[in-house]
Amino acid sequence: MIYTSRSKQKTPYPNTTQYQQEYHREAYWVACQTSSLRQTAPTTDDTSIANFADDTAILSSDTNTNRASDKLQLHLNALQTWLEHWRVKLNNTKSTQITFTTNRIVCPQTTNYNTPIPMKSEVTYRGLHLDQRLTWQAHIKAKRQQLNLRVKKYYWLIGQTSQLSAENKLLLYKTILKPIWTDGIELWGCSKPSNTKTLQAFQSKTLETDHKRPAVCQQPNTAHRS
Repeated sequence: MIYTSRSKQKTPYPNTTQYQQEYHREAYWVACQTSSLRQTAPTTDDTSIANFADDTAILSSDTNTNRASDKLQLHLNALQTWLEHWRVKLNNTKSTQITFTTNRIVCPQTTNYNTPIPMKSEVTYRGLHLDQRLTWQAHIKAKRQQLNLRVKKYYWLIGQTSQLSAENKLLLYKTILKPIWTDGIELWGCSKPSNTKTLQAFQSKTLETDHKRPAVCQQPNTAHRS
């Protein structure tokens, strides 16, 4: 007696192989439906859309703040109609509007289902912390804090008291710590030196600690010749 995910009722199957085949057919149908939904999502000529997992980013650009918000609002209106057709509900509490500019003037606030979208000066997308001026200072600071926590967790392996060789410590650094701060380096690598020095200091400090071996107390030779 095996439960199926479709009916949520007890359905007898003569063997497990038949259930596995039925399960794979259902999973393949769901994946195809999800892919088709993404392909039919509305788009406009004045905006760009990007999808990553369950996050969606819509970008509009213009020299005028009002026109930029109008372009974004038109896309949101078309998206609302599409969501109602497919019976998909958005989480307004997790939606955020941000204006990327070096000026103090920001774009007017847009709405979703007649609800104003919260405006923030910093958002997180695909693990990247995007600030309003794109200085990457907030992203580098967050990565440094994440690195400090990871070093404390694995200090017993890469610290000075560890009995591992320098080669193994370097291997741990490349596999555990380096991927954290190199993520998105193609974008934040152009940040000013005062921001990147934070990660450079961490790298120098960690590699210096990895290559230090624990000190060995040497007893003086007290033997005397007879």
